[in-house]
Amino acid sequence: MKKTTVTRNHVAKHAGVAPSTVSNVVNNKSNVSSEISQRVRQSIHELGYVPNDFAKKLRQGENNETSKKFTNNIGCIIYKGYNKHRDLIYAGIMEGIEKEILNQNYHMFFYYTSDELAQNPVLFNRMVSPDSIDGLITISTQLEGIEAQVKSRIKNIVSIGEPLGNSNAYDYITFDDENASYAAIKYLSGLRHKRIACIINTDRLDRLEGYRKAVKEFNLDNDDKLVELVGNDDSIDYKDIGYTFTK
Repeated sequence: MKKTTVTRNHVAKHAGVAPSTVSNVVNNKSNVSSEISQRVRQSIHELGYVPNDFAKKLRQGENNETSKKFTNNIGCIIYKGYNKHRDLIYAGIMEGIEKEILNQNYHMFFYYTSDELAQNPVLFNRMVSPDSIDGLITISTQLEGIEAQVKSRIKNIVSIGEPLGNSNAYDYITFDDENASYAAIKYLSGLRHKRIACIINTDRLDRLEGYRKAVKEFNLDNDDKLVELVGNDDSIDYKDIGYTFTK
């Protein structure tokens, strides 16, 4: 069955507006209310509409050669092996990122894993370019295999989950591992459990601090045999490790 191409008219009907309004939103015209603009962008997102302007690498200010030409696109690179059906925490993070990008009148231009881009130079060159995106979000990755190229091309980068590199050259947001671990043990203690085990990755030792703090505060069994540390290694099957240690 031939796939139907989504047009501006489809988006207009879906959003309940005139086709000209869709064009105004796509071209970032200021004569559209924020409510209508949001509705149109949501329809564009849900229908998978790709305006001709995006295909032609739409840029603001293209009549002013000395100005920065913006795409209103944001890219996202997530860690190697990410699976949205298995990694539910990160799937929720991705959903929140995409929602806020849309709220800010930007467009999620792509999201790929680091290995997908590293293994496909054609895809990498097409996506990771200042002609394609204004900024980049990285999630729990050091951009293995593509770090130098990414940093040389894209200046606006924010990392989520861990710092990007060692220079602190980029803003980053990390998880509050200590309090998360503390809250988990507090919850179990509230259910009157006293002997609580802990399996922790060695690159997340803040979680161990939260565990120990809770064990002491709630007068739980303080036994070193209840703590297992797991190294950070791509070859490790963490599901099997978790099963074995828990057993």
